[in-house]
Amino acid sequence: MNKITKVAMIFSTSMMAASVFAADEMKPGLWEMSTTMSAEQLAAMPKDVKVPGLVGNILTSQTCISQKEADNLGLTDDEEDAFCKISNKKSVGTTYSADLTCNGKDKTGTGKSKTVFRDSGNFTATQDFKGTVFGQSANQHHESVGKWLSANCGSIK
Repeated sequence: MNKITKVAMIFSTSMMAASVFAADEMKPGLWEMSTTMSAEQLAAMPKDVKVPGLVGNILTSQTCISQKEADNLGLTDDEEDAFCKISNKKSVGTTYSADLTCNGKDKTGTGKSKTVFRDSGNFTATQDFKGTVFGQSANQHHESVGKWLSANCGSIK
């Protein structure tokens, strides 16, 4: 896996984990997230490398949310994704927020995530992160839209 693809996957995984942790009415199944990348992030990417799912400044990825994950509000209190620990989870109505602490080999720093569910199959999310990714300074703001696609995830894990 090349470095740019890995960076995209690190970001996408962290954002999805922080975004889906809390909707008690969340549907299990195939979800799609579209994340708007900043001009700074796009400029940092080598021009000769194609990032899967990146069209213009929007990175689109899909993930499968199991019934257990949906039933457990996406993540349990002590569960971590591969890169960041999620803490200080808060919910008010359909708005959910959390803090991120990343201490992985490829990503270190802190951030905040906020997700607003319109219904059980649609959400918007923002994430701010400050730290390093692959040793390079990162001060990033991301905006994402998530939508439920299907009860069947097909080959997506």
